[in-house]
Amino acid sequence: PTGTVLNFGSLVPRYIDLLARVNERAELGDTGGAETLAFGIANAAGDGVDLDRVAGLPSLTVVFNTVLKACATGSEAPRAAAWYGRLRSEDIRVNKKTFGKIIEAAAKCGDVDLARAWLDASAREFDVDSVAMGAVVDACAKAGRPGEAAHWFREMQARALQPDVVQHNSVIDAYARKGERGKAVEWLRGMEIERVEPDAISYNSVLSACAQAGDVEETQRWLGRMQAIQVQPCVRSHNSLVHAYAKASQATKAMLYLREMTAKQLEPTAVTFNSAINACAHAGCLEEVVACFELMVASSLQPDCVTYSTMVHAFAKASDLRSASFWLEKMEREQLAPNIVAYSSVIHAYAKLASVDDAARCLDTARSKGIRPDRVLYSIVINAYARSAAADSAVQWLGQMRDGAVRPDVVAYSSVMTAFARGAHAGRAAAWIGTMQAHGCPPNVVSYTGAIQACGNARPPRPDLAEHLFRQLLSEGIRPDSHLVALATRTLGTARMRELGFA
Repeated sequence: PTGTVLNFGSLVPRYIDLLARVNERAELGDTGGAETLAFGIANAAGDGVDLDRVAGLPSLTVVFNTVLKACATGSEAPRAAAWYGRLRSEDIRVNKKTFGKIIEAAAKCGDVDLARAWLDASAREFDVDSVAMGAVVDACAKAGRPGEAAHWFREMQARALQPDVVQHNSVIDAYARKGERGKAVEWLRGMEIERVEPDAISYNSVLSACAQAGDVEETQRWLGRMQAIQVQPCVRSHNSLVHAYAKASQATKAMLYLREMTAKQLEPTAVTFNSAINACAHAGCLEEVVACFELMVASSLQPDCVTYSTMVHAFAKASDLRSASFWLEKMEREQLAPNIVAYSSVIHAYAKLASVDDAARCLDTARSKGIRPDRVLYSIVINAYARSAAADSAVQWLGQMRDGAVRPDVVAYSSVMTAFARGAHAGRAAAWIGTMQAHGCPPNVVSYTGAIQACGNARPPRPDLAEHLFRQLLSEGIRPDSHLVALATRTLGTARMRELGFA
């Protein structure tokens, strides 16, 4: 009869177990798995069992809120919205938790506008609680909008909804990641004033901001403050000090602290070692670079792409291409595909040593490995050929740049112009100005400087063509700099330049 609570005692253990399994999937962010199990519970309603009226059984609202929890954990805001629509269409009751999980899903995606829209929707039916508003604070923080996170934090306080340590940490971390260290510190101190006990996460955000700024003294001070109030530093806390030393180019201190961490069995992470290796690389301490790598392996940590790329860069920067190539090959042997950073270091080193063909071969190898070179990599090779006056090769590589769906910029075109200038190819230089315009890349003062220099270097010189180019530059509204005026004067003569309005 209507209003009678049915008692299907045998169903209770089965469905409670199913709900527990739905929750397990939800906590892992496995939305598909949570949905499948939830349907198993919901099917009972299709068999004539009204779950909302069976003593001891979860309601459908609870079941599907747990699915929404999976959506939130997995940052699947559109899927959460679809489930909300389904609940409404099937007349399944929604509650504050329903909206809370949808807002959380939007927050995890960093979609502030969506989180606020769902908060407004919730407010039309329920009193807004701290969970919902806290999720909006988190959304703003995740989106890198600390000012808005702080606004919603204050809004919570204005509504007598006391923010907890999670909301404080969200605002602190948002300011820290934005590089606003002063604000992050201000909010951390505010926790103490408001008698909200900071945790390791609170301090780690400030430590990270200080380290990113390369402020070793402040990083040490906050690490000491953390320990003084009995908040146990974690690996991330100590990592920040290593990173601070690295940013401050204090390679020796970074290595010493890293060894101290290892001796104290603090288990530094791959990120810690990568920071130390990077510090040693920038300082040119190649022996320490290798020592740090060996310590990393001895600590049973697997070097990653960042590690090997830094090793390659360290030796390439020192023009030790034999060692750089060794680390590049070792990276491949470890079945870690070298990335664009690793190849860029080697290509740049070859170019710096004027081993232009080696630089080009290395770029070809990178392409054969499935790496798509960017504008910078192509420009390094083009510029290297230009400096060696190999105009044909420079033009060929600019063509390959276009064929690789990378649009050459004025720097790449001007590098080719440098090749024409050094090779005294006046006619080709003048024609190249037209090529640039035809490809939608307006020449600048550097481009015209190269073309006019080519006219001056030609044998015999081409003052007629130089004057034509100079007049064209003026007609395009480009103001010649002192270097270009000096070049044009050497080619055209002082009297002719005076007639053109340049003394």
